[in-house]
Amino acid sequence: MKLLEGLVDDAGLFPPTSLPMADALARHRSVHHPMLTGRFLVPGDRLAELSDALDGPIDVHVIGPGTTSDDRIRVLAREGREPGEMPCYVEGDDPGSCYGKVRCTGISDADLARFIEVAARESRPFKATAGLHRAVRGWDGEGFHGYLNVLVATAFAISGGKALGAIQESDPHVLVEEVRRLSDDQVTALRWLLHSYGSCDTTQPYLDAQELGLDV
Repeated sequence: MKLLEGLVDDAGLFPPTSLPMADALARHRSVHHPMLTGRFLVPGDRLAELSDALDGPIDVHVIGPGTTSDDRIRVLAREGREPGEMPCYVEGDDPGSCYGKVRCTGISDADLARFIEVAARESRPFKATAGLHRAVRGWDGEGFHGYLNVLVATAFAISGGKALGAIQESDPHVLVEEVRRLSDDQVTALRWLLHSYGSCDTTQPYLDAQELGLDV
């Protein structure tokens, strides 16, 4: 399914998984699926540690300040600051010339819906992070959002509708039916706006998709 292709960045270094660098790299090399972007999220202050542990080239998004001279580390984007012409993602209501970024833990349903609606209205691409590990709201525990909820909410917002209902939907069958109704043009527009999300678990997202019959 084109909607889910290249959706998940590898955030194995970050909580709650917080894998050691060697373990995170080993998992990154061993887990392959079309839902995964192949991008490894790394704090800027751990780039030297990453370099020491590397066994070959790797595509990364760097979180926060930090640089490297290791040409095996291919920095595709930065998150948290504006580094000139390189693509960057910034949290908050005023990301400047950067793309947007929304943290999906500790955010209310209304605020997440509002963020998505503003991104759609301003045609500002964004990515999501933190707490978006499972497909459906509540599958990771009370208060946790689902990646299908965010996808459907984004589709609603692009069409001029309200995102809140999709954010609050807990019935997987409803979300799956909404996903299946999307046209190819809607999917293209949706994924232009929502680039990816970071997950510390790189297996569960596609296992959930398979369980719901959303083959990728």
